[in-house]
Amino acid sequence: MARTHKKKKKQLIQGGVLLIGLVIVVVAGIFIGYRSYQEKVHSQNAEVTALEEEANTLFSDTEKEDIKQGLTFSEIGVLRQKMKKQQIDKLLSENAARYYKVEEQIDQAESMLELRQKVSGLQEGEVVKDHVKDADIQNMRKAIHAFKEKKIFYHYEEERLNDLSEQIQQRENAVRTVGNLFEQGKVRGDVTLSHEKEAEDAVRKVSSNTVRADLEQSLEQVRKKIKSQHKFVALTFDDGPGAESSLRILNALEKYQAKATFFMLGNNAKRMPETARKIAEAGHEIANHSIDHPNLAHLSKANINQQMARSKEMIEKATGQCPTLFRPPYGNLNSAVKHSAEATGQQLALWSVDTLDWKSRNASSILNEVKKQTRPGAVILMHDIHSSTADALPSVLDYLMDQQYELVTVSELIAIQKADISQPFYGA
Repeated sequence: MARTHKKKKKQLIQGGVLLIGLVIVVVAGIFIGYRSYQEKVHSQNAEVTALEEEANTLFSDTEKEDIKQGLTFSEIGVLRQKMKKQQIDKLLSENAARYYKVEEQIDQAESMLELRQKVSGLQEGEVVKDHVKDADIQNMRKAIHAFKEKKIFYHYEEERLNDLSEQIQQRENAVRTVGNLFEQGKVRGDVTLSHEKEAEDAVRKVSSNTVRADLEQSLEQVRKKIKSQHKFVALTFDDGPGAESSLRILNALEKYQAKATFFMLGNNAKRMPETARKIAEAGHEIANHSIDHPNLAHLSKANINQQMARSKEMIEKATGQCPTLFRPPYGNLNSAVKHSAEATGQQLALWSVDTLDWKSRNASSILNEVKKQTRPGAVILMHDIHSSTADALPSVLDYLMDQQYELVTVSELIAIQKADISQPFYGA
């Protein structure tokens, strides 16, 4: 019986040892499994983080509102391949959402790049292609708004579409405006200079060189028609603005609904800015006549440039209108004057009729010179600093209108006549 008791005790001890051993094995297994899981989590975290960082490089900013400039499909393809190679057999819940977000970013970048290429296909350089219609632009807008519905914004392409849409509107407006000047393929008989100028302004805004060149050819037909039916002259006034005389001249021009070109001195414009601005606001052309009327042919290149550039600034400040024409005092020109005009963006403009108002100071004599010298295409020289010129102007305007002359600015006359007025000339 004692032996039986000892045997049972021994069996209990062995069972206890086995149980303890089993517990140790289970605990060790749990610990090892946890360590393995932690290592897997850490490994997946590192992989997904690397993929996230690379996906972020597809975008141009932290808000992910636009893909970066210069992105190619090959760059997106490389990341796709990397996703496939590194794809985890069984995603852990901690990383699944992050991993799928990377896939979504890649899809977004690819779709947005496709959209960018479609927008680029509408233009050559910065200019919309001639065959593109506004409907094409609107279709692209719908695609962009589809991205916006998904909270994916695409500001850069929308700005491009706005620019292209504006180009199309300007092109269509120019085509329509020029087309209205024709009837059954011929220039309309009632076309006026104002119609031509409106069309010219519209054509100037067209971005396409090809379209603009075609429209210019049509405008040239219009100019020839107008030139054959009308007699144009340009009244010009130098050396002002003056005090009382300039205002009297301005009133006379308003009464006769005539436009003129005022070649102002910078010092006078600065001294009488209110008068200078009134002339500009009345719709007359503002031009440049130097700072203080020196003989430019006797000056150094530096002084010539200063006279032309500084006076341009002074006149623009006084009138709010930037001069594009320059008349050299006394009409004296040399190569330095021509070079300075080109450098300062001003076209040289002389005259064909000298009324000698500066010499005679007599209204009747001024009118006689106009009658004697004026022909279609003439540029008439007068000075708005002399009261005798203001006295003569109403009779001069009466005569010109009786002779059916139409008064235009110098720039308008250049456009119509295609004349070079950088040298003395005598009408067209």
